[in-house]
Amino acid sequence: MKDKKENIDKLDRLLEEVDSKSKEKPTYEKVQEVKKSPKTLIIVLICITIIIITGLSLYIVNRPKKKAVKEETVKLIDLKDLSGLTVEQASSIIGSKKIDIQVDNYVESNDYDENQIVSQLPKAGKVKEGTVVKVIVSKGQAKVKMPKVTGKSLKDATKILKKIGITVNVKKEYDEDIKKGYVIDSSADKGEEINVGGEIDLTVSKGRKKEKENILNSQEAVQTQAANISQEYSRTKNKIKKKNKTKKKSKKKSKPVIINIAD
Repeated sequence: MKDKKENIDKLDRLLEEVDSKSKEKPTYEKVQEVKKSPKTLIIVLICITIIIITGLSLYIVNRPKKKAVKEETVKLIDLKDLSGLTVEQASSIIGSKKIDIQVDNYVESNDYDENQIVSQLPKAGKVKEGTVVKVIVSKGQAKVKMPKVTGKSLKDATKILKKIGITVNVKKEYDEDIKKGYVIDSSADKGEEINVGGEIDLTVSKGRKKEKENILNSQEAVQTQAANISQEYSRTKNKIKKKNKTKKKSKKKSKPVIINIAD
């Protein structure tokens, strides 16, 4: 009985070995497939490469062509300084150079007369043909209305005028009615438009003339008159002397000539 069991056990072992060997056979085949796989991989890679190259070629052939940019030669022109010119004068100067002038604004200016160009953009220099030059044009000097200064003290009048940009020139004279140091008159009337930065003449009172000054002035007048009379007298005297001399000369020339004739 024991021998039978041993034999049965041996048979079972042999069957297990056979079975295990039969199971290992696929593993061997897999190894063979793995050995063969590099060739397949190379073929796949070649196919992919061919597909990529073909796609790129088709894209290059059929891609939209970019428009060729024409290289144009840009002409540069000399632009002069236009300040001080009118728009018409500036246009006549640069009109033939294919440059346009456009008035951008009007401003008050103490440096440029009305309708003269104050500034420009672009400034003087090289510019492209067809450039639009924007200019600012003068409206003339800024103006203000003349304030009332007559009857005011010179100090107050000067302060008022300087505040609005006016320079004051002072001229003094005697006045019987206006107090000394006060304005008698001005070169512009109240309310008159005057240029900012301009000048105004103020006539300022020296007060009443004193009696001593009147006497001195009258004495000076008498002395001047006396000097004039003296000069006139000396001129007349010299004229008379000259006349007398000419008479004497004429008498000498008219003396009779006596000729003795021998018997």
